[in-house]
Amino acid sequence: MKNSYTEFLQGYSWERIVVLSHTNTAVKELIKAVNNLPELKNVPDTKLEDQICTIHSYFRAEYVRLQKYEKKEHEKFCADSANTSMKFWQKRKPWEKHPLYEFSSHAHGKELSFDAYWAVCDPQRYDPYNLHTLKELKTKYNKFREDNKKLSFEDMIDNFLLRGETPTDIDILIVDEAQDCSKPQIKALQKAGKDAQYDFKILDAVIEVNDHQKVKLIPKIDAYFDGNLKGKTIAMWGLAFKPETDDIREAPALYMIDKLLELGVEIVAFDPEAMDNVKSIYGDKISYGENLYDVLEEANFLIIAWRGFNGNSGKPSEQGLYDDAKSAVSWLKSIGIKEEKIILYGESLGAAVAIEIAQNKKFAGIVLESPFTSMVEIGKKYYPIFPVSFLLKDRYESINKIKKIYFPVLVMHGKKDSIVPFEMGKKIYTSANSPKFYYFSEYDDHMIDYNKLLIEKLKSFIESLN
Repeated sequence: MKNSYTEFLQGYSWERIVVLSHTNTAVKELIKAVNNLPELKNVPDTKLEDQICTIHSYFRAEYVRLQKYEKKEHEKFCADSANTSMKFWQKRKPWEKHPLYEFSSHAHGKELSFDAYWAVCDPQRYDPYNLHTLKELKTKYNKFREDNKKLSFEDMIDNFLLRGETPTDIDILIVDEAQDCSKPQIKALQKAGKDAQYDFKILDAVIEVNDHQKVKLIPKIDAYFDGNLKGKTIAMWGLAFKPETDDIREAPALYMIDKLLELGVEIVAFDPEAMDNVKSIYGDKISYGENLYDVLEEANFLIIAWRGFNGNSGKPSEQGLYDDAKSAVSWLKSIGIKEEKIILYGESLGAAVAIEIAQNKKFAGIVLESPFTSMVEIGKKYYPIFPVSFLLKDRYESINKIKKIYFPVLVMHGKKDSIVPFEMGKKIYTSANSPKFYYFSEYDDHMIDYNKLLIEKLKSFIESLN
């Protein structure tokens, strides 16, 4: 991060560069680091803190500006300010010796809102047997906030989205660990870019893909059953938006449930935390299992999410996704399915995962939909002035790995792909060993249309493997 900041200092004033991070600790470390730069030696920390701050602090300041408050007046409305938080915790004396109090205090010290530390809470560490106690605490906090007419940081972001205009005196906005931003934060950053007449292509793409991805699997399931999903039973593991919580706001599972119900599908779901909230919406329109394996008894299809997504525990990472895919293959082998009978299918990021686990193996075949050459090359496309090679931790170097696959490959890509350039898919195909096949659509974007022509191509590919 310091290196990126230094690079931008060569062409811009420090007063026109804003750096956002998730924690106060990261902010303090960066301020300390850049204080040693020749350009900033005479700049006091109080000035730098306006330019280098947490995401929450930035949008709190924006709210203060929009409401024409004085800077120090945020105590009047901010539920997550130190004084307000202490008033809440002082009423919770019994919690002081409870591990949850330790966690909440730690989180508050990092300027995380209650909603934020609820989202990142690790119940295995802080309350493995009584997660309901944290839920009770959250309920009490929300009531406290309402009774005292206080706003959380998330409320302020919502206000910014509805009313805010971002100052135009910013040239560079750097967001540390942007992949960890919540959906409201992503939308707020997107709006900040638009207000400054900046085309935030990568954020626009993220939002667009997220919206499409919520139901992207359904056409594939429909195609698998030859367009006859009515009466089929689909099992779902995970209903919540965040792992180990009952939060179902914007949960992809709900969008899928709505679409599947329209198609006449029977749904049986399991999520130990979120089922009650889902029941309040759908009632008896869907069924609920008592455990993970209970829902599989009559299922024709199982929907499960990557770690860190849609209620599944853990945090996504390149190695973590590889490990999950390898575990799935290991499970198939454990129930008697030979490697030579397995066809791998990966779409976009999933294509990179499929390529990783396919290296030097003997699978029946692999289907790659909208694959990219590497995450570094994707980054360079969208941000040619950024040192993406240095910044990116997860790299997904598919272009080198594809050469280590020695069984049939089918590459599918739309020539109108606005997210992953078609040339990348073409390059993956060119680099692949024979036998190899392709389906290059003239008119498809990133989300390839599952039409009759594509389905026939898939069937033809699968039949050629026998």
